[in-house]
Amino acid sequence: MTVRGLRELAALPLGPIPGAIREHSRALLKLLDEQIRGLDLELSHRWGDDPRVRRLTTIPGIGPFVAILLVLELGEIRRFPSAKHVAIYVGLTPRVRATATTVRLWATSARKGTGCCAGHWSWPRHRRRAVQARCARGSA
Repeated sequence: MTVRGLRELAALPLGPIPGAIREHSRALLKLLDEQIRGLDLELSHRWGDDPRVRRLTTIPGIGPFVAILLVLELGEIRRFPSAKHVAIYVGLTPRVRATATTVRLWATSARKGTGCCAGHWSWPRHRRRAVQARCARGSA
C-alpha cells in the first residue's frame, strides 16, 4: 500500500470495531512489509552476484524475487528463439481460435504447469487433455 493510501485509510471515519480492525490490519501490513524486505535482502545476498539477476532488476517493477524466479523458471534463455516464445511459455499471451464465423478468445492467464503445458489450463478440456498426454509421453 502506498503512503497516500495509508493516509487515506487512516482518515476514514470508522466506528470502534471497524477502526480496531483497520489498526490491526495496518500493524499486520507493517510486519509483513518488514518480513518481505528481509527476505528480499537475503535473496539479494544469495543471488546478487548473478549477472542475469542484476540485469533483470534494472527493469522497473522487477525486484530481486521476481528476477530470481525468472532465472530459475526460464533456465537458459537462449533456448527461446524470440521474446514472443518467452511470453508464450510464461502464459502472457491470449489464446485466440478463429473460424470463418466465430472468434474465441481465452483470457491471458497465469502459467499453470511447466514447460509445454504452460498456460494450457485455459484451453477447452479435450484440447488440454491431448496436450497434457503429449507432454507426459515427451513428444510435445
